[in-house]
Amino acid sequence: RADPEDGNAFEGLTGLQRYLLEHREEFIEQLCRKLLGYALGRAVELSDDPLLAEMRAELKNNDHRFSAAVLVIVNSSQFRRHRGLNDPRETPSP
Repeated sequence: RADPEDGNAFEGLTGLQRYLLEHREEFIEQLCRKLLGYALGRAVELSDDPLLAEMRAELKNNDHRFSAAVLVIVNSSQFRRHRGLNDPRETPSP
């Protein structure tokens, strides 16, 4: 398969593994951004950059275990102070 960004091609699982290892930093950056955005239910903002850096550092320090990134998110103030649809302050008035 071709990568639309840089035109690199790979075939099969081995090719995908090699590609991800060669582009590890970019993959980790996007993984963190998407995971954080999903967890917060909003777009990632500039103010989230320190949290993203912490996620990347914890992944690196914990053998790239997914749970390390999740723990950073759930312990963050952004996640703990997130108001969702179950919050009475967010319920639309009739």
